[in-house]
Amino acid sequence: MLSRTCGCLLLLSMLLVLHGCGNDAPPAAVRAARQSLQLGHPQRAIDELTGATDIADVRYFRGLALQELGQPVAARAEFQAALQLGDSPRSEAALLKLRLFQRDLSAARELIQLEDTHSSSAAVRLASVYAYEALGTRLTAEGKPQAAASHRQRAKSALKTALSLSAAIPEFHTVLLDFAQHYGFHQPALRLVRALKELDPKNDLLTKQEVTLLLSLRQIATARTLAYRIYFDDPHDVTGAELYASVLAQSPADKEFDRDFRMLRKEFPGHLSLIAHHATHLARTKRLTSACLVLSTALKQQKRSRERWPLIRAAITLPLQAGVPGLAQEQLDLYRGEVPEEELVIFYEGQLLHLQGKHQEALQKMSTVLRMRAELDHRHDPLVSDAIHWIQKIRRSQDRSASSRTNRPPTPLR
Repeated sequence: MLSRTCGCLLLLSMLLVLHGCGNDAPPAAVRAARQSLQLGHPQRAIDELTGATDIADVRYFRGLALQELGQPVAARAEFQAALQLGDSPRSEAALLKLRLFQRDLSAARELIQLEDTHSSSAAVRLASVYAYEALGTRLTAEGKPQAAASHRQRAKSALKTALSLSAAIPEFHTVLLDFAQHYGFHQPALRLVRALKELDPKNDLLTKQEVTLLLSLRQIATARTLAYRIYFDDPHDVTGAELYASVLAQSPADKEFDRDFRMLRKEFPGHLSLIAHHATHLARTKRLTSACLVLSTALKQQKRSRERWPLIRAAITLPLQAGVPGLAQEQLDLYRGEVPEEELVIFYEGQLLHLQGKHQEALQKMSTVLRMRAELDHRHDPLVSDAIHWIQKIRRSQDRSASSRTNRPPTPLR
């Protein structure tokens, strides 16, 4: 009898514990909204939270959704409400990020202090990446490369921690994916994109990102197989054709790939993206002259300036990538007036000066790009990232040149 009584008491205790755990679980509306944010659907998240109990989770996730929808004032009110309801570290980080996105650099320093006191919070760790990036970009523009490099390294370290804690912040998975690709964490990024695809298997953007990541990991054959399958599921869909062509552009020289490019261009005659990818493949496989001829022919047939840009970009960048300064100068001079942004022209000029060995002038050009694009935003500016990459590359070339001059044997007297 005693044994049976103890058994009943134990069962009752377990039920009470389980009942308590159930009460601690987030409401269904919060879980649904969180997954909508995870998949990049902020308006759906707001709809799912409509009428939900006024708790910290509800206000916080509504704030994230409003921020994604470009409503910072409304988002700030939600984060402040969440903070009052006791959701302190992540809501505080969210408020600081809003200030940072409005170009308040003091918020970056406060975010770093918050990271020091809440290092186990995945949301705070991720927020601090923005802070280190903002300070690093400013320091680069100010000509302080060592301090800037230190901040970028700290950003990378904070991101690595945030990626290891990604299960705790599913609402930031698309942001983590963006950061992971930017910082070269391709394998974690691939895991993230495949996890997102399980939740949203029909999302074409995720499939494209998977192909891109496979290319970054140099798994070109796997990327080509996936892109080929997508294209032949609907061979009349230009989106699939573009994806397949983007992989072929990075593939080695092969008669089969040349034949596939002819097939794609026959199926979609005059499609500019396919022509640009074809030219890229030709240039990458040591056929730069043929690439320029393909682009020149297509540009003569395409008169509308806005639609010419993919071809013009390829015409300028391919000689730069091939290291042919004369042709690069010629193409830049020819199409300079059709480049859509002044800072992009300056960016190309910086690359050209680097090819010509004029390192100091090249650095000045890239620094000018940074100053012109010194707007803090919650999305990466690819041109800023590229300019920072080139500044690092140019400085390495400058150091090598200085080292070779120092080690050069003296000229014998005659």
